[in-house]
Amino acid sequence: YSEKFIHEHKKLSHAVIGFEFEFYMVEMSYYKTLEMLNAELAPVKVHGFRQYHSKFEPDAENFKMEPDLSGGSNMVEIITGPLPYTEAKYFLSKILNFIQRYGKTNDKCSLHMNISFSGDMNLNDLNILKLILNTNEEEIYRFFPNRKNNIYAKSVKNLIPFKQYDFFNVNIDSVRNSMKLPNDKYFGINFINTPNSKKDQRIEYRYIGGVDYEKNIGTILYFLDRFILDSYNAIDKQFDTHDSQKLEEYME
Repeated sequence: YSEKFIHEHKKLSHAVIGFEFEFYMVEMSYYKTLEMLNAELAPVKVHGFRQYHSKFEPDAENFKMEPDLSGGSNMVEIITGPLPYTEAKYFLSKILNFIQRYGKTNDKCSLHMNISFSGDMNLNDLNILKLILNTNEEEIYRFFPNRKNNIYAKSVKNLIPFKQYDFFNVNIDSVRNSMKLPNDKYFGINFINTPNSKKDQRIEYRYIGGVDYEKNIGTILYFLDRFILDSYNAIDKQFDTHDSQKLEEYME
């Protein structure tokens, strides 16, 4: 646990996280990169596919590597299965170190974090507007500035109120039903999979990335904890006075 969030360890321990790492191969071929990755992550097996968006479903013992055509012919993506919190942080650090040694990144590369929770916590109960109001995008952009205004990780703060609605004379719990919230995958937070069944639900954070993102391991570990806690604190929770003030400031 990071020192800042050590007192939140009980909440963090419920998290289940999967990652998607985008990077460019430099000196090694695709198959040599795959071989080295398997040696690095053993006993986890990394399966290689030359197909973009292959149908293979990773799990905790089987990851995959495949081309990522969004960045050109030499970009690849490592996709993990869902992992318990402690294991997730271990493999996050291992793979970032691997990219430092054998790959490179530019402003087309990113790291996606897919967060869900074990036990009775269900993302069907996620208060999306509460999570949006409490997401500090400015803090993220201070560390990853080229992700600001990125078309693949648009700001979730661009809430669109429906016209002809008197927002200042209604309860905040009703307001969320009268606003257009982020509804496609290309936002800093992708909510599309939150209504799924327990097995397939997740919140995807897409903010992290850019040139040399893999060198900011400490910062990325911090934001992983930050994103988990923001999500946890918005599940099956009502708006509080702090949320109301933030929304009122936004509406003004």
